[in-house]
Amino acid sequence: MPKLYYHDFSRLGFHNRQLPGIFTGIFAPNQEAKMPVICAYIMLAIAKLRCEGEREISFAELFCADAFYSIFARKWGADTAVGIDNDRDGYLRLASVARKRAGVPDVQLVRGDVMELPTNIKYSIVANVGGLYHVEDPVRVLRHSWELSSGFLIVQSAVSMANDDPAYFETPAPGWDWGSRFNRRSFQRMVEREGYNVIDSAFNELTGNERLEDRGSVYYLIRKAP
Repeated sequence: MPKLYYHDFSRLGFHNRQLPGIFTGIFAPNQEAKMPVICAYIMLAIAKLRCEGEREISFAELFCADAFYSIFARKWGADTAVGIDNDRDGYLRLASVARKRAGVPDVQLVRGDVMELPTNIKYSIVANVGGLYHVEDPVRVLRHSWELSSGFLIVQSAVSMANDDPAYFETPAPGWDWGSRFNRRSFQRMVEREGYNVIDSAFNELTGNERLEDRGSVYYLIRKAP
């Protein structure tokens, strides 16, 4: 079991020790890049669903690691929240501690493959934030994520800044023997081909990542038809 968390939970009410990463300090600056956008999307989705009269808002975080965003969603407005991860790196045990320390012990944690989740069970908001670039077929995983949602889908993925070819896609990811990589333009092109109703999108740099192939980060808030 790892002793250091993937995320810094200080904004959720308690202090913890965070992983430094493969290179010097990649986790903290990358969280600072991703967290404001993802959390804003979560809160906007919750707010819009409340305004539409939805009484029971459920939230699911795919590839959740230590379930930071599941805990955030439950703490700031979701009626139920679940984090799903295969727990390859052992973070779900830390998530179990984190949910209690953050004051939301009822956040559900599920160890399993997100692609095995049945699509007849829907969640008001689904977050796939950080999972797509870990898999060989991100389009298939994105489609499955879409099917799990009844309201909003929140997506974040690392993308390459080494080229801007609109047709770029590579698997395994450059320099690794796993995962995959789009760039900003090719990811946008893929989203457009899927025909999603994009409410908002954003881009910034993961300043903790040294290589251009890993440095870009795209974000999408996608709305399903009510």
